[in-house]
Amino acid sequence: SVGLIVTAHMLIAEVAALAGIAMSLYALALARRRPFRASALLGSGIGICFLATGLHALPIPLVSALVLPLLFANWRSRSYGIVLALSLLIALPWLFIWPALLWHASPDQFVSWWQMSLDTFSESYHAYFFKLLAWYAWPALPLALWGAWRYRGQLLHNREFQLLTVFFIVCLVFVGWSPDDRGIYAMPLLLPLAAMSGGSIETLRRGAAGALDWFGLILFGMMGFLIWLGWFAMMTGWPAKIEERMQFLSGTRIAQFHWLGFAAAVLVTLIWLIAINNPRRSNRSAVTDWAVGMTMAWSLLMTLWLPWIDSARSYKDIMLSIKQALPANYACINSSNLGAAQIALLDYYTGIRTERLEVVQRLGCDLYLVQDERGHGRAEPGPKWKLIWQGKRVADRRESFRLYQR
Repeated sequence: SVGLIVTAHMLIAEVAALAGIAMSLYALALARRRPFRASALLGSGIGICFLATGLHALPIPLVSALVLPLLFANWRSRSYGIVLALSLLIALPWLFIWPALLWHASPDQFVSWWQMSLDTFSESYHAYFFKLLAWYAWPALPLALWGAWRYRGQLLHNREFQLLTVFFIVCLVFVGWSPDDRGIYAMPLLLPLAAMSGGSIETLRRGAAGALDWFGLILFGMMGFLIWLGWFAMMTGWPAKIEERMQFLSGTRIAQFHWLGFAAAVLVTLIWLIAINNPRRSNRSAVTDWAVGMTMAWSLLMTLWLPWIDSARSYKDIMLSIKQALPANYACINSSNLGAAQIALLDYYTGIRTERLEVVQRLGCDLYLVQDERGHGRAEPGPKWKLIWQGKRVADRRESFRLYQR
């Protein structure tokens, strides 16, 4: 699905949590046939969710496993009770060793972590994530909706459909209580949708499957053509308008030819052309063509456009610019609205750590760093503060930074 391509490549804890949630869904599907394997997978999946994102992802597998026997009689069996008991035993070391060590090493940090974990459930973004699925879960969402309609009489009676329905609803409930409205938190929603759509594709009418297939071929064919065209423009200077636009969006005029990236791009394009020229068309080939098309488009971006994407997306220059703007002597830096990624990158590139107002709740430092986002309120520190620096990434139209001195 499109959302997975957009978000899952990032080196963040939510990707590890996705692995734990996927293990848990697989475990619940195995519970009747392989109870001991299911127990090991479910307990480990719960533990991975907890160690990845604390209390945020943990309720998804835990609540799903407990709600199923409460709602449906065919999940109330002795073997499923054994799975629940064994999985909780297996999860206990994952759930208790790290908090116990943190409490022993620093009780204050433990209390702070616990409070911040509970605060993630204080604001609802359910409407945002529900609307996000329209593009994020494409093409799994329409195929899953077709499957739900096709098997509507079995949704509440068949074990497999009961599992997917409950898992999706639980995911939507707890994803809606994410720390903020970012697409990265929506990844767990793809799991039940992918399982439902994968099982429903063969029942899709041939005309609908053919339309989906042709839409994918045209879409990814155009994307591949435009990516190659942008690369060619940067390499040769023609067409000039496209080169000018590429330079504006990337913030750089540098264009270097890399043989390895070029060879990989040619290879993946040829693979895509061979895959779509399969004369034996079927319902399943429509999904295969989507997967190959998305892989081709993403691979071309990561081989041909990677230097310019890095130039546009990198925080290195902006973080070093903040460091250069700091006065020679200062006590500490307060920060407001600074995102988790920006906090980590500021520390990574400069070694600077700020006193976050969301945590300390007092302006006690002599410097104040503010992150502004388009569409959100603009913080104004007041007349006692003097603006000494402001800036943003070259091509970024959404966020910017301001540094004040008392």
